[in-house]
Amino acid sequence: MKAKKLLIASSIMLLVAGALASCDTSVTSSGTTAVSSDTTSVTEIGSEQEDVTEEYTSIDSSEYFSNKDYVTDYADEDLQTITLANDASSSSADSSDVTIDGNIITISAKGYYVLSGTLSEGQIVLSNDEDEKIHLILDNVSISNSSAPAILVSNADKVFMTTAEGSVNTISSDVDGEADENAAIYSHDDLTLNGLGTLTVTASSAHGIKSSDELTITSGTYNVTAEKNCLRGKDSVAIADGTFNLNAGTDGIHSENADDEEKGNVYIIGGDINIAAGDDAIHAEKTLTIYDGDIDISTSYEGIEGQNIYIGGGNISVYSTDDGVNSGDGTGGGTGEVVNVDTQSSITFTMAGGSLYINSDADGIDSNGYIWINGGDITIDGPTDFRESAIDFDADCYFNGGTVIGIDASENLETFSNYSTQGNIMYCLDNTASANTLVTLKDSSDVELMTYTPSKEFSTISFSSSDVVVGETYTLTVGDDEYTIKMDTTAYTNYVAVEEGGMPGGTGGPGGGGRP
Repeated sequence: MKAKKLLIASSIMLLVAGALASCDTSVTSSGTTAVSSDTTSVTEIGSEQEDVTEEYTSIDSSEYFSNKDYVTDYADEDLQTITLANDASSSSADSSDVTIDGNIITISAKGYYVLSGTLSEGQIVLSNDEDEKIHLILDNVSISNSSAPAILVSNADKVFMTTAEGSVNTISSDVDGEADENAAIYSHDDLTLNGLGTLTVTASSAHGIKSSDELTITSGTYNVTAEKNCLRGKDSVAIADGTFNLNAGTDGIHSENADDEEKGNVYIIGGDINIAAGDDAIHAEKTLTIYDGDIDISTSYEGIEGQNIYIGGGNISVYSTDDGVNSGDGTGGGTGEVVNVDTQSSITFTMAGGSLYINSDADGIDSNGYIWINGGDITIDGPTDFRESAIDFDADCYFNGGTVIGIDASENLETFSNYSTQGNIMYCLDNTASANTLVTLKDSSDVELMTYTPSKEFSTISFSSSDVVVGETYTLTVGDDEYTIKMDTTAYTNYVAVEEGGMPGGTGGPGGGGRP
């Protein structure tokens, strides 16, 4: 989580003397802001952040969704029916296209198949040697299997699975989580889910819905409970719309491809997504993109994780016992080591629109590389653990738009970039304020720029918006206490920042201590 740690001292003299205090509120930013030694100009930084935003906003959604992925009406198609019943299933299709062996039904030809009825210890297998598309319409289906996937796509060019309007469909499996085909619904090929009905999936030992290629969802209601991941795709998981209630033992949504470093992406452009996860709520091994949608992460270890994370819209709420948002590639962070500088440039968190609320026990936003805040609204009820912070980064953090409120009780603070194009404030209090203490920030004309009531105790307040400008004087009020902030530079802080181990410390040993 932490890379370069900055330790708080009330003044350099006190630090050398070994008596660390919380913060010296009389010191202004002009003498204390730690500006990066990088000689990159503000203009160059602005150009870089535009490139970062352009990289994501230029993505064409057709890369993830075809027109056919959205089609839910198959009334005009040549439909074949399959009626499920224990040891008595039947089909209107040719016997060469659909074979029935007890409770194992195998579909081997392209076409549209409407399934209804119930199978216990049954399985639907899709296997087409011609590598063609198969369409399943689930119309009040219930299938259970204790040892294998209830629905298995063993071979097809692509499978479309549609829930009929108003239908309620239930799929459950106790397949071993370590098996090769380890999901209640498992596909070796591209799988698209859509519809106007409900699909409930339960996997007591494995994944809920898994594709070894692309998993695409464009509509429908999905209730998935899984011991492992609820939704998992190898190349990608792409969600255009739908309602999702995901209860995962590990990750709610997960994409990972060990064979292609450019894949393993999650792409969300809409939907009502509710996740309770034992590990990450949403995890992309490569790129995680959110353009829209209502995402409520009620429980997670880490809320949103990927090497590159881009949020361009939507309403997102994250509760996590570790980092709320984490950008990393697995080479560092989380164990105290610094990510290699060459690697940092490929790790980013970018916010360009939408709203993001984080309530985290560890870092609110943690990037093992860069953070770019170019738009949107971010609010962080950060950690009360003094070793964690609302915003943490290994490379740098730039504020170029949007509004950010970050609250934490950190003693390991990192100064924000003075190359930001928007003013930003980090203010360290002398004492810890209790939860539910009102915080306000007003400009010299008594215009209120921020009002917030943190849900936890705190000692550090971070704020940035387009209203914070160099040369202006602001009044910060915390409960009954008032503090004056004069913006002498783009990045304001009222504490002395020292590299860990760089100067003799006090009670904390070499490199510093903390608040007494």
